[in-house]
Amino acid sequence: SFNMNAIVLAQKGHGLGIVNGFFFNLLLFPMWVMFLISSLAETARAPFDLTEAESELVAGYQTEYSSMSFALFWLGEYANVLLMCALNAILFFGGWLPPLEIGFLYWIPGWIWLFAKIFFFFFVFSWVKATVPRYRYDQLMRLGWKVFLPLSLAFVVLVSGWLMLTRYNDVRNDAWIGALAESQPELAAITWQCDAGETSFVVRKDIAKFPARESDRWQVSVNGNEPALAREEVTGGWSRNLRWSQTGQENVAQLSSSDVGVDRFGIAEVELVSLNYQGHEVTGSGCRVTNLVRKA
Repeated sequence: SFNMNAIVLAQKGHGLGIVNGFFFNLLLFPMWVMFLISSLAETARAPFDLTEAESELVAGYQTEYSSMSFALFWLGEYANVLLMCALNAILFFGGWLPPLEIGFLYWIPGWIWLFAKIFFFFFVFSWVKATVPRYRYDQLMRLGWKVFLPLSLAFVVLVSGWLMLTRYNDVRNDAWIGALAESQPELAAITWQCDAGETSFVVRKDIAKFPARESDRWQVSVNGNEPALAREEVTGGWSRNLRWSQTGQENVAQLSSSDVGVDRFGIAEVELVSLNYQGHEVTGSGCRVTNLVRKA
């Protein structure tokens, strides 16, 4: 997702269920290191302040600026630095979430955590400037083109491959569904696809109200046939039966599904546990969310 709320919420408990942040992931930690170094280069901070020559002790290209023009010049420079610090905090360190998934830490407002992380990265920028010698132009070009670019492309393949192996084949991906939810989610429909051998199911739930209610409408399609309306029979807890007529035949599928709800952090919870149809049982590993529609 490109939604900042979604990116932050996806980091909730990402590391061992207690650390809020993608930086704790072994696949994403190297990406954060590359992003941080690239942020230094993008903002022309040391050791990449190459626009200022080594011998120009009077700040080189800034000698033509004075008074408010000089102040505005540096205002833009440091605004760019603060933007990069904010992106580091939001994309990899949990944004406005506390560092650890501990209840009492949520008593502190989220904006305080966000600003604390931004100021931490601002300190890191200053720390690097005081400790690392300046790069030459050729060293910066080699670092960007021969090191960071191949590494970034390699990690795109690694991360996407890992997600394909682990993320989309398991229905218990509430964190992913939660990442799609905003602080006030309004879901209109959810579609699951379940596969069991040669039988393929497409189950769609149209949500009449939010959170989900028994008045929601179900549609079931088997092996690509035209979707048929299903009648929901709640049999207790999360279990229910779906009855529908298709090609003149009465069909019954036993479904185990949690309702669509919102926890105290505003994350939508969606789960399809298992599906049993004419003796063919599909567990959660055979079902996946294929579409999630929001109300206009």
